[in-house]
Amino acid sequence: MEQAGAVFLPSSGDRERDGSTINKVGSLGDYWTSTHFEDYAAYDVDFENGIDVNIEANLRCYGHSVRLVKDVN
Repeated sequence: MEQAGAVFLPSSGDRERDGSTINKVGSLGDYWTSTHFEDYAAYDVDFENGIDVNIEANLRCYGHSVRLVKDVN
């Protein structure tokens, strides 16, 4: 499926603002998008247990994951 262009986002959890703790590994996925929001934030996409997908602006101090993707022609 990946060769056909599917992107898989593991439930990698998220990091506390102070960097002390990583939460919900295995149930929460929280990924940065490449879209900037103001000087202090960016958009992210998150999901929990594979459902309830949200896109919102969030502070950059949170440690969300990044997954590089490219267009498949």
